[in-house]
Amino acid sequence: MSTCKKKKFDRTDICAGDLDKKIVIKSRAMGNPGLDTLEYTEGFTTIGTPFAALKTTGGTGTKGTHRFDGINIADGVTHLFFIRYQSKYDGLEHGNNFVGFKNRNYRVISTVNNDEQDKFIILQCAERGDDTKTASEA
Repeated sequence: MSTCKKKKFDRTDICAGDLDKKIVIKSRAMGNPGLDTLEYTEGFTTIGTPFAALKTTGGTGTKGTHRFDGINIADGVTHLFFIRYQSKYDGLEHGNNFVGFKNRNYRVISTVNNDEQDKFIILQCAERGDDTKTASEA
């Protein structure tokens, strides 16, 4: 007979007062090029501008982030943004949604409905880089 052991989980306690950073959540849409060009069209639509709490995760593994021309090219989670639950933010599509904060872009890797309580959503993001560089939107 096997013995059950209790698992300990990291608690993610969030208070409304912790949501003190204004962020922009945006969605990227890409259009196909026409027959006479090789250029894709790209546009961003703002989904919302909620207040958030922020926690850094220490980069992608033990080596930190992987940068080329100031843009992070790795997809490891570097930042967690905690926002109040709204269904429009639950299940944001990986790769086509971004968070803008302090002139930097962060690609949304996944969303977590914290403890499935519909109170807070955790946006797990990878820092991309300075929002003045087009490569940070890739």
